[in-house]
Amino acid sequence: NWAVSADGRACFLQVREQAALLQIQVRDGDKLLLLGTTEAIKRAELMLKVHIKHQKEIQVFQERRERRLKLLEERRVKYESSLTCEFEADQSVVGVMIGKSGENLARISKQFGVEIRVLPAGAEGSTHRIVRIFGESNDSVQAARQELEYLSHSYPVERNIWHWMLNQQGVSTNDLKRKTGVKQATYDDAQQCVVLQGKKAAIDDAIMLLDSHKEYFMVYENMNKESEEIQHRFEDLEVRAGPRGGPRGPRGGRGGRGRGLPEPGGSDASADADRGGANPEHGHGRGGPPRGGRGGPHYGPNQLPLR
Repeated sequence: NWAVSADGRACFLQVREQAALLQIQVRDGDKLLLLGTTEAIKRAELMLKVHIKHQKEIQVFQERRERRLKLLEERRVKYESSLTCEFEADQSVVGVMIGKSGENLARISKQFGVEIRVLPAGAEGSTHRIVRIFGESNDSVQAARQELEYLSHSYPVERNIWHWMLNQQGVSTNDLKRKTGVKQATYDDAQQCVVLQGKKAAIDDAIMLLDSHKEYFMVYENMNKESEEIQHRFEDLEVRAGPRGGPRGPRGGRGGRGRGLPEPGGSDASADADRGGANPEHGHGRGGPPRGGRGGPHYGPNQLPLR
């Protein structure tokens, strides 16, 4: 009670002297008895109202101050006796780490019984924030750190490869998040890279998945190049052999007709026939011995006319 404190008694003594009162007495702990002339009492009342008003505000401040000092001491003892770890977090992942309205921090604090502090950025332009974790055991502190330690990684992917992944393999940023557990995955077209944000294990899985797709891109590229090369060789041979169904040979025989090259996968028989390789026993096959002029008889090998 301020009225009966040393500070209160000193204040009343000062008012009595300034207002020319005969006496000021405290009654029942919260009442004041003023003795003096009417004018002295009036002056004393004016002064006492000012003192009492300010003393109430001062008393509230002092009570609040005492509570805060007590809480400060309790926290000091707690922090000094707690196990602590800290790590640096990239500024770009702090939002993901904290979560909407601090939901992620609150969940991890409750889950592992720890206290988490994300310190303000240091110098202007700093790209990292300090994260401190306080707990009663090393296991709880380290477990909380594993849940909180988010990383940011830029994985280089050329624009044409990324488009191939999207259109041919069905790979997307949402697909990466669903399969690997990364919190964020975006393609930076200007830098030609996939920006991954999440815990280290999830980022490692995403990198492994992207590596596999990139390796297959090179395999498919080589397959396409080989197919094109083979096709060009076929086309070159077609040009060298001439067009199909070329001009007829001499009228004395039919073996000079050009038929071009066989299509890939054509039958061996037709290819032999086109090359003039029919069975010599069949004299009338295409590519066989000429039949001779239309007006005379045909003699086989070693045959003479009988007279």
